[in-house]
Amino acid sequence: MFRADGYGSLLCPLTPNGVKGFLPKPLRWVVERTFAWLDSCHRLTGNYETTNESAEEMIDFAAIKFLITKI
Repeated sequence: MFRADGYGSLLCPLTPNGVKGFLPKPLRWVVERTFAWLDSCHRLTGNYETTNESAEEMIDFAAIKFLITKI
C-alpha cells in the first residue's frame, strides 16, 4: 500500500495457477461498466458545475436517462 509521503510497497495480486490471460475481478467490471455508461454523457466528462450538489444532480439525470432507455 502507498503511504501519503509516496514511499511504500505496492501489493500486486498474483493470478491463480494455470490461469493465462485476463482474469476479471468479481465486482470490478460492474463498476467499470457503470462508469463507461456515464462517460457517454458528454456533460459529465468535465467539471462544468459550480456546486457539488449540481454535479450530483447531473449524475442522477444521466443515470435516469440510462434507466429509461433500458426499459
